[in-house]
Amino acid sequence: MRNSDTRGTVLPPPEACDVAPWDCLSDEFSVVRLELLHEMRVHVLPDRLPARYLFTVQFGRSDLADDPEQGKQLHVVRFDCGWFGCFPNNRLLLEDRALFVPTSERPDFVCNSHVFSAE
Repeated sequence: MRNSDTRGTVLPPPEACDVAPWDCLSDEFSVVRLELLHEMRVHVLPDRLPARYLFTVQFGRSDLADDPEQGKQLHVVRFDCGWFGCFPNNRLLLEDRALFVPTSERPDFVCNSHVFSAE
């Protein structure tokens, strides 16, 4: 694995909390690749580190993961420097000028806490 940025500057190994800020949120999960996001450029907050989206780990069957206000999933990304990390929704800014307006401010994320039911 390459540990340098695009200019060839050697980077120190990241701290575990920097590339995986959350612990495992359930012992049951699924892995999905969101096709619209696959290989999309992302910026990891708070430092806006450049990376590419790879896939998502969706957790389930736990009180925390099944709470609609929590909705636990982690997105796995590959940093431009070669490192990998996994981050929640509120740590990623997507970059696609055809779909999103670039922003220099951190978005104010709002949770949808409504529980939908077919009954």
